[in-house]
Amino acid sequence: MNDIVKIVSISDIHMGVLDPRYMYAQLKQQFVDRLINLDFDVLAICGDVFDAKYMSNNPIISYTLQLVDDIVNLCISKQATLILLAGTLSHDNNQLSLFYHYLGNPSIDIRIVETIKFELVKGMRVLCIPELYGIPEEEYEQFRVMALSSKPEINIDYILDAIKREKRKNNNVGLVVFDNFYSLATNIDTNKLDEVMALLRKIRTGLGDDITFILVNHTNKAVTNAQNTTPNFYSIIT
Repeated sequence: MNDIVKIVSISDIHMGVLDPRYMYAQLKQQFVDRLINLDFDVLAICGDVFDAKYMSNNPIISYTLQLVDDIVNLCISKQATLILLAGTLSHDNNQLSLFYHYLGNPSIDIRIVETIKFELVKGMRVLCIPELYGIPEEEYEQFRVMALSSKPEINIDYILDAIKREKRKNNNVGLVVFDNFYSLATNIDTNKLDEVMALLRKIRTGLGDDITFILVNHTNKAVTNAQNTTPNFYSIIT
């Protein structure tokens, strides 16, 4: 494994919340095209590709398929791994199945993650935690990870333990991908990001040298003012 692994992330695309043709054009210009001249090893889409469930003949589906195809082709050109993480049920709504056909394409290393699991990516064991509902506690216990909910201090301990256990199995534990960003803090809202960041730093500090990156999403916002009505897409890497 290279000493440096370069990671690109985006989440909360929410295709369908605005006109899909406009959203596709903006994402192509602001995200995909900007990556053409950037070298990276992993591209992670961390939840909520879709805003809701749509019929197959809806233009939202065709524009989303085109966007993901652009991203897939970009990853192929970079020999990068693509991670698609399932998001909120009311948004992604099991529609990541629309991308299953890429799993049979030997040209792209794609991981569609719909359950908690470790993925081996670029020599690193990547802990992926999608947004899940009604999962029996024993299933979480397979990875010693609790649902990210109302007691973040307990959940952080479980996450630390899970990663440290994996570290003992494989030295290259390098990345944690969360979808449940707001669940990392109690009663979180968009004005309390400092609380969330403090919790992320607690995870990072507790892991020490056991982990290289914590990749967290559900932080995207649209920037709107008199001069700018263009959606901007953000992610946080700590």
